[in-house]
Amino acid sequence: MNKWKKYVVEGTNDILFEQCAAKNVITNNIRNVFQRYGFLELQTPTLEFYDVFNFSNHPVDDEKIYKLVDYKGRILTLRPDFTIPIARVYSTKIKKGTVRLSYFGQVYRANEHNHGKNNEITQCGIEIIGAENIRAEILLLLTAIDALKEAGIDGFKIEIGQSQFYKALTEELKFDDEEKLQLQTLIMNRNIGSLYSFLNSKRDKLDEKSYELLKKLPQLFGGIEIVDEAEKLIESQKALNALSELRYIYDTLNNLGYSQYISIDLAMIQDFDYYTGAVFKGYVRELGEEILSGGRYDSLIGEFGDATPAAGLGLNIDNILKVLTEKRQINDFNNEEGIIYFDKECLKTALELLGSLNNGNIKWNLSLQDNLQDAIKCCKNAGIGNLIQVTEKGIFKYKIDGEESFVGEMTYGEN
Repeated sequence: MNKWKKYVVEGTNDILFEQCAAKNVITNNIRNVFQRYGFLELQTPTLEFYDVFNFSNHPVDDEKIYKLVDYKGRILTLRPDFTIPIARVYSTKIKKGTVRLSYFGQVYRANEHNHGKNNEITQCGIEIIGAENIRAEILLLLTAIDALKEAGIDGFKIEIGQSQFYKALTEELKFDDEEKLQLQTLIMNRNIGSLYSFLNSKRDKLDEKSYELLKKLPQLFGGIEIVDEAEKLIESQKALNALSELRYIYDTLNNLGYSQYISIDLAMIQDFDYYTGAVFKGYVRELGEEILSGGRYDSLIGEFGDATPAAGLGLNIDNILKVLTEKRQINDFNNEEGIIYFDKECLKTALELLGSLNNGNIKWNLSLQDNLQDAIKCCKNAGIGNLIQVTEKGIFKYKIDGEESFVGEMTYGEN
């Protein structure tokens, strides 16, 4: 009956102590960057009506959405995504104008357990609603790069694609829907051998330039030279316009000194029915999963009201924490410098001393032990190197290093 009472649900985790402190530091650092770039934070409910997500071409597979029923029999969901609720908020409460919005919180997606992905994900992100020009994408990328750097991540790359580029390449192909889906899957998975076999079997439906470009498409990723190479192989003006947009984004970031964080991927076609322009995915060497994703989605806001251009991106805080843990960069997030042991009648003095020592940065804590020897033993067990004793006779400091050693009497302001 109670066999699961000691376990957490698959795809969720308890986060303890140093990891929790590290997660808070990461979140606060990213929040500061978002605020610096003018993004206003909002919150949406964890529970939403299923209808909020029930429309064609939304970015979350329906089978991954957790559903439940309220007391009136209405279908609810645990929030699987932030962007769609923000679109609802904009259309019902903000309604007009250009806004920069940010968010922090949990999203819930039912993943297959053997894939090792979390079902509860801590996410943050930024959205620009009401701006239809390329400045929005550039501001999003600048903010994301600075946020990742501020969070302590280095060696990352944000890959940029263009959904209109692939649409333009394939809209005039003489393929049926099934063939187009097969082509998309092969390119998306970079299955080179099977792609060659598929294209060779369809030579009667392809002109020479389309055949050569589609063969090369999974390998067209890297620097700005990728755009140069693709431009030589295409004639579609729509595709050329999409490449021109990618060139502008890359050149702008390069001129600002950010090109080392950017690469171009012309085979990035995931969710291309949802995205309507530039698309982004961010990766870091130490992790196979993405830490960032987003793009332009001009069709979304119209699902809730008037059609309005929009673009945004999200950061996976759990994956950022995982990277920093692997690189052992979280050790200093929760270092406790010492504890204050006090006689019962000296609590007020101990509290004043605690405030003076910490001064907004918590490194000292009050001891909960009944006597000095137990407090010293607690320090030794926890690896804490300092102890202050507060008595009616004075304030005394000890150094705890294997064996305690008396340092001497101290006054406020000393460390």
